[in-house]
Amino acid sequence: QILQDPAAATDPSLTVIRPYDRLPQINFHAGRYDVGGFDWALDAELVRFSHPDFQTGNRAVAIPQVSYPFIRPGYFVTPKVMVHSSKYEIDTVGGASRTLTRTLPTFSLDSGLIYERDATLLGKNVTQTLEPRLFYVYTPYKDQSMFPLFDTAEAGFNFAQIFSENRFIGADRVADANQVTAAVTSRFIEENGAERLRLAIGQRFYFRDQRVLLDPSQTRTDQRSDLLVAASGRIDDDWSFDSAVQYDASAKQTFSSNYGVQWRPGDKKVINAEYRYLRDTFKNVDLSSQWPLSMRWYGVGRVSYSVRDHKILESLLGLEYRADCWVFRMGAQRFVTTLRNTSTPIFFQLELNGLSKLGFGNPLESFYKSIPGYSRLNPGYGR
Repeated sequence: QILQDPAAATDPSLTVIRPYDRLPQINFHAGRYDVGGFDWALDAELVRFSHPDFQTGNRAVAIPQVSYPFIRPGYFVTPKVMVHSSKYEIDTVGGASRTLTRTLPTFSLDSGLIYERDATLLGKNVTQTLEPRLFYVYTPYKDQSMFPLFDTAEAGFNFAQIFSENRFIGADRVADANQVTAAVTSRFIEENGAERLRLAIGQRFYFRDQRVLLDPSQTRTDQRSDLLVAASGRIDDDWSFDSAVQYDASAKQTFSSNYGVQWRPGDKKVINAEYRYLRDTFKNVDLSSQWPLSMRWYGVGRVSYSVRDHKILESLLGLEYRADCWVFRMGAQRFVTTLRNTSTPIFFQLELNGLSKLGFGNPLESFYKSIPGYSRLNPGYGR
């Protein structure tokens, strides 16, 4: 089902483009670590893309890669070579097809140092680390404007993405790159091995203009990316926090941010509060909780509120009852599907410990996804 907003009929800015159907999609992955010191992997994909309005066709992709990690006490260096090879058979008028091929190599070099020293944090003895990291990527430029865009978009900018070789999600574009990512992480580790605090900062630097873009009419000549800053940790045994900021240095303002705090005073007791912001897009507040109501009854709930639009985007309310050999769950979830419409599914479930689950919907999945820190009432019987 495509979540096409009915208001799009009168407001073109609300149009949701129908994605391609994959009829079918076949994926293959193989890999092995430490083969004579080398790590290797192969990812392959074969897809038939179908759409009622746009260009259709087949795509075959194979991406072999090999790396040789040098890991020693205090430092690591990992050179890696990968090759992106793809073939398209594009449908044309009259039942014929047009073939496009592309083969691009990528070289990357990941390296880092790990320093340690004794320190104190909140009156406790800890080990503080300082972990600078450099990640270099080179991919030659190739004009890809003639290749279709079946399923590719630009990846979100975060700490995971800046240490990846391709800035796109999907196989229709391979980003040209001559760039280095620099980051520093500092961790505070207690004597029992628990991480009390983590601080990180990172940025990517470009040695040449980025020419492979989703929209060929655009240009990207930035010499550096936005700055990423993150901090997370435990204030004490009950309180923890997580935060991240993407700062646009050229505009001198925050592009995105999220701040979250969690209070977990006991078993199956948790309260979460989170604020999320994306410039010109959204500004949301999330509250969620799991809490015991009596000896056997437990309540769960979540509300997500848009500060920008002044309305509730998603809410969840549920109850759980734990008996000696079974658990009963019920609840309702409401979320916005279009500009004017909402959906309110209702679910219930009876779980016999060690046997099976009977009911309508999947409340366990909803509880896990909606409430960070949610604990299952009968943890010994799997998720």
